[in-house]
Amino acid sequence: MASSRHAFTGYRLVAMSLVIVLVAGAGTTYAAENSLPGDPLYGIKVNVAEPVERVLTASGETQAQWDVTLANRRLEEAEKLAATGALTATNVQIVQTQLADVTQNLNASVATATTAPAATSTVAATSSPTQVAAIAQASDAQSDLEASLSAHVQVLDALASTSPTVQSVIAPLVAAVRAQAASARIARIAAFSALNANATSSIGSAINSQMQAAASQLNDASDLIGSASSSASDTGQVAIDASSTQQAMDAGKTSLAHGDLKQAFQAFQAMTRGTRAVQIAAQAQADFGARITIPTIDISDNSTSTGAYQDASTSSSTSTSD
Repeated sequence: MASSRHAFTGYRLVAMSLVIVLVAGAGTTYAAENSLPGDPLYGIKVNVAEPVERVLTASGETQAQWDVTLANRRLEEAEKLAATGALTATNVQIVQTQLADVTQNLNASVATATTAPAATSTVAATSSPTQVAAIAQASDAQSDLEASLSAHVQVLDALASTSPTVQSVIAPLVAAVRAQAASARIARIAAFSALNANATSSIGSAINSQMQAAASQLNDASDLIGSASSSASDTGQVAIDASSTQQAMDAGKTSLAHGDLKQAFQAFQAMTRGTRAVQIAAQAQADFGARITIPTIDISDNSTSTGAYQDASTSSSTSTSD
């Protein structure tokens, strides 16, 4: 019944969007796609266009990744405003509210994956290849969110350093994003802990997906580095980050060769976090001339840690270039 109501709501959203397009015109909808918080068309973007896109997303896995995309989009919008001095306390509140909604949707999308379905033990519940695949996907979504949020913290910190005024406006957003990155890290570790290492085929499939995603992200970052580096030190910093990612890949391959698939999964997942962080740093460098320091990847998580996201709280960032 609940799924039927959800589907009906989705169809209503699609119908409403079509009406808006017909009445307001396709040009208005297109313009809304590029709007920023505070713009008159921003409401159409976040309340009509994006919810329809989410409804049209087929699977739970894809919807979770869509939520990660939206989280990146919200923070990129804030960064664009901050870079031009147009970020206000009101706009920060808009971004925080939207970001909270996005992360809540993602958590709802992946929550069932880490909940054992009427089983007496986690091992028994996760012996099913389907269940293991779902848990791996949930962990990957939280991992991607964690990496994205923590990298954007560094971008926001770099932009905040341009002036005391910008810093005071952006500080609440930085604190909120850091807290959400910590929450995503805890959720990722919890999902990883629920994996059953005996379900080899499912974990192997997840590892292959991670390797492909990391390779694609690293290639994109390399292209940005080549065209947008403002100095040799910028190129060198991102090269160090890329080297750290390569080390994670090597560690994963070693674990894979030794038959430790769960450890390999952890290493390759760390690799994809590293490439995501490098990608965001390189894009910020291209967009704002910001030199962003991304911390070295830590492959071995402390599974008992529930503190603030380690990388975001211990890393440093340099100011934007003159």
